[in-house]
Amino acid sequence: MDRSRLSTYKVMAAAPLAALASGASADIVYTELDYQIGGPGPAPHFGSVQLGSIGVMAFTAGSNSKGPERVFFANVKDQPNIQLMNTFEAPLNGKSTSGYLARFQAGDLIELDLGLSFATKGVGSVGKSSSGGQNFGKGNFVFDGNVQSGYIGFAFEGSGFNGIGVNYGWISLSWDGTYLTVDGYAYETDTDTGITAGAIPAPGAIGLLSLAAGAAGIRRKRQA
Repeated sequence: MDRSRLSTYKVMAAAPLAALASGASADIVYTELDYQIGGPGPAPHFGSVQLGSIGVMAFTAGSNSKGPERVFFANVKDQPNIQLMNTFEAPLNGKSTSGYLARFQAGDLIELDLGLSFATKGVGSVGKSSSGGQNFGKGNFVFDGNVQSGYIGFAFEGSGFNGIGVNYGWISLSWDGTYLTVDGYAYETDTDTGITAGAIPAPGAIGLLSLAAGAAGIRRKRQA
């Protein structure tokens, strides 16, 4: 059964805060999720995550008793303004194959770099039924008996990937070989600016904005 619960937080820039802290960076938009897909059975399960107004990211996850099991994939094939961030995979017998979802750890900078590419589909983990999907598979999240946690990266922009500027984001997930759990996602609103995996709006930022606005109001009253 798929479960989804979300709450979205957005820290907006404000003039009073800019006056207190010059050179402030762009905003990070963060959405907390509780979404799970997968399970045992004759075939993997299918689901998707709505990335706010950006678009939809589809997932395939679960086990399959009739072929490869312990598999999960992500794809944005029907989303022209979103791309996944993959690690390169060498062609097989002269034919190109799907890349592997790049795996980021908390604190890693997510942006296009050497060894990474944009793609519409990415393999997180794929293993064979003969080994239970353990220590015999491909991908950067291959199940080895321990839960595999990390971040995947994505990029988007408003004018098509031939347009101007790209925004970066992360999705936090964990994979236990049968169930894929998505905990949340975030993205940077400034174009051509990388985002740190796990970065979210500072807890005190909204309070700071309120404090700055209040201080500005007091100064205006005293000057009146």
